Amino acid sequence: MSRYFKDDAGELAKKEEEIINTSYLLFTVSDKILALPIINVNVIIQRPELVTIPDMPPYISGLTNYLSRIYPVMDTRKRFNMSKVEYGERTPVILITSDENLNMGIIVDDIVDIKTVDDNKILDVPEEKTGFFNRFVKGFFHIENDNLAYIIDCDALFVTEKEYIMEINELEPESVNGGKSDVEEVKQ
Repeated sequence: MSRYFKDDAGELAKKEEEIINTSYLLFTVSDKILALPIINVNVIIQRPELVTIPDMPPYISGLTNYLSRIYPVMDTRKRFNMSKVEYGERTPVILITSDENLNMGIIVDDIVDIKTVDDNKILDVPEEKTGFFNRFVKGFFHIENDNLAYIIDCDALFVTEKEYIMEINELEPESVNGGKSDVEEVKQ
């Protein structure tokens, strides 16, 4: 095999990593367009059947077992103190893993797009962060029609309940839905 192709493969891998590290999943919650780094997104699923357990924080809707991993599922409207809506069975849930390797699902209103954004286009949040910005937003960028997409800090979603989420992530799959995953694993 030619050395030329080997060098191309390395360049392609580098380019792919660049794209992954600068891509964001855009979604809506209420009237806000939010963004998650694509590197933190595992999968988007329809709202699964949730199992509740005692003493869950009010914004945790329940637990789901997805491919033998337990995910606490957060109601983002409650977490961000936004107006409540009724969710249907087709409501999207984004299953994410934080930079600290914690798993969580977040219920969102709608999936919008995937965007690749240059680092120099990302703006810092104001120094005097208040409310929503105070805890959950780590930056923002402009999208079409003069709208803004707010980049959610995955780790900030986990912060106040980190010990609780770590406990949930340690549960055995058999303890949620009798070990039955919400989807079947694909055997290769």
